[in-house]
Amino acid sequence: MAIKTKDLNLDKDEMLAIVKQKPNRKILGIIRFHLGVYNFAHKDTTKRFRQWLERTVGEPPLILDATLTQRTAYQLQLYMNKNGYFKAEVKDTTYYHQKKASVYYKIIAGKPYTINKITYDIYDTLLKPNIINDTLSRIIKPGQIYSEKNLQAERERITAYLRNKGYYQFVNEYIYFEADSALKSHKINIQLTITDRFFAEPVISDTTFVDPHKTFVIENIYIYPEFSLQKDEQVFKDTLKINDHTFFCYNNELKYKPSVILKPLLFYPNMLFSQDDMNNSYKRYNSLKTFKTSSIDFDFTREDRLNGYLDAYIKLIPRKKQTYSIATEGTNSSGNLGVSGTLLYQNRNIFGGAEIFETKLKGGVEVQQLVVDANSQTGNLNPLKTFNTIEIGPEFSLSTPRSIFPIFPKSTLPRSIFTTSLHYQRRPDYNRIIVSSSYSINVKINSFFQFYWTPIDINYLWINKSAAFQANLDRINDILIKQSYYNLLISSIGLKNSIVYSNQELRARRNHTYIRYSFEPSGNLISTFYKLTGKQKSVFLNDNKDTVTAYRVFGLAYSQFIRNELDVRKYFDFGLKRKLVLRAVVGVGVPYGNSKALPFVRSFFAGGTTDIRAWVARTLGPGNFVHSNDNSFEQIGDIKLVGNIEYRYNVFKALNAAVFVDIGNIWMIRPDSETDRPGGQFQFNEFYKQFAYGSGMGFRYDFSFFIIRLDLAIPIIDPGISTSNKLYVKYLKLKDIRPNIGINYPF
Repeated sequence: MAIKTKDLNLDKDEMLAIVKQKPNRKILGIIRFHLGVYNFAHKDTTKRFRQWLERTVGEPPLILDATLTQRTAYQLQLYMNKNGYFKAEVKDTTYYHQKKASVYYKIIAGKPYTINKITYDIYDTLLKPNIINDTLSRIIKPGQIYSEKNLQAERERITAYLRNKGYYQFVNEYIYFEADSALKSHKINIQLTITDRFFAEPVISDTTFVDPHKTFVIENIYIYPEFSLQKDEQVFKDTLKINDHTFFCYNNELKYKPSVILKPLLFYPNMLFSQDDMNNSYKRYNSLKTFKTSSIDFDFTREDRLNGYLDAYIKLIPRKKQTYSIATEGTNSSGNLGVSGTLLYQNRNIFGGAEIFETKLKGGVEVQQLVVDANSQTGNLNPLKTFNTIEIGPEFSLSTPRSIFPIFPKSTLPRSIFTTSLHYQRRPDYNRIIVSSSYSINVKINSFFQFYWTPIDINYLWINKSAAFQANLDRINDILIKQSYYNLLISSIGLKNSIVYSNQELRARRNHTYIRYSFEPSGNLISTFYKLTGKQKSVFLNDNKDTVTAYRVFGLAYSQFIRNELDVRKYFDFGLKRKLVLRAVVGVGVPYGNSKALPFVRSFFAGGTTDIRAWVARTLGPGNFVHSNDNSFEQIGDIKLVGNIEYRYNVFKALNAAVFVDIGNIWMIRPDSETDRPGGQFQFNEFYKQFAYGSGMGFRYDFSFFIIRLDLAIPIIDPGISTSNKLYVKYLKLKDIRPNIGINYPF
């Protein structure tokens, strides 16, 4: 089945959606998998498994129906007429080959009709100036190809415009178009008419009529912060009067501060009704995360309708204030299996201001390989069979719908998050404690942009290394690895931020884009202070017994760097749960001043379940560095380039699948002589030759509230192979297939 037309203005996807009879589905556009399953199962339907296959996975062969072919041709003709091709011809042709038939629809579009001029017929003289003054924003314009879809869009635009001007009762049905194509020159005159009657009962009394195009002013606002949908009739005994026209209705005790509940409101008494203000207020109430649902209704009495007054009723259904939850999960970190659990306590509205307080205790055990064998003290990995790694620690966070910095417009409704955590790790080679404290602000600028600002983010890393592990660190000449394993302060104050763009909320868009850029400077404020005060750098021995000249805070070295990361994703939706996703990640971190290397927790790595899936996390790169047992530490870098291509499709019901190709690597900024990683330094004339390539397929089962994912990946080109031929598939074995188990999509 195919549609053939030479007109480039036509949307073939829309036309294909009209076709009444489509061929059996293909996976990747090649294999009719579902038809094959059906034919296999249909050979013997006495077995239950085959019955299940036929019913759930299989797809019966689609038999040609000439009646549906004729109906499709007729619908395509209507489609052409609706898009200005009134003299188009649609011809269907069926070709037969053995037991198969192919149907082709040939469309000779001809010359389209364009809009000649647009006139207005508006009965209401008060309404007419609003429409005429806004003609610059209209969707239909002279010279455009006639399109019924554009006419409907213009109808909706005018309705939205007027409802935002106070015309509460105005609806689409007041507007209709008349098209005159009798000009005999492929041109159409459009007349837009706005009627003065739509409601079946416009009469208030026997002698009084209501103007259907009346503007309405909000008179009273009634807020119900403890509404319930489970009760048909609710009586609220207590009322708090905020002013002459704003009231809180509740029972016994008002559990929310009135200022917090009023803050999301974008309309007030004596304001003209606005549809946008109502919709945005609704979204802002949902963003509080304290209420299950919210609704904003407007109503009037007959007398109020006559006078143009509305009453607003805001009904908020609260969530349960205190909740407890326990979750367990299997983990696969860098190829090491483990199990973890989380105990979560959550208190919504802890101080009466819609705050959310969380206490989280997370712990886990994992099987880790030793970097050194404690007996032989060599650099060989020592595989262990038991759980020898423990991680545990509490985290406390408080989220509030306000900001301590009064620099954001009220319309953005900023949300602040205070977080403090203590994380203890006991590994075979070392023990580490990470203490973190941060204050961040989330601001939704508009429907597309969100801004995250973290003015304070302080992390303290303390490590206690085993003697064997320290001996191995002393043996290597790698400044980056050495700095990754000593006590360190990471202080990001003032400028750490990220901005996210996404147009996924626009449901009319079949395709959407996601872009995230993050920027983090660390140690700059401390260094600036020391330089201004004339303080000199200290000369001292660090934890690795290396002589270091640097500034210190309370006797502790601090890290200084600038880190940037850009993540761009493009989603192409082909319908029928088929989607192509493209992703590119670029990251650059530059240590300077008080540091010679990025701290381990801020460095870039490649590999893992959401990255280049054919490699375990932190085992790829940097560059074309050849790994050996003498340098078996986790691989991290200063620069990262990663690209992903993934095609997703539905197998049956909740089971989806994907095929993917991953490409990328990490690199170092410093010379190879300082990092003991030959081939690891980024060079403009070499980096593109050092990309790793991996490919594979995966299965994802959708439970609606989360997705379980299994991706199987194999390396195609490994830049770390010592020979000149980097094609890894020459050496590929079954054990090299890398399973990746995860929750939700990788990106």
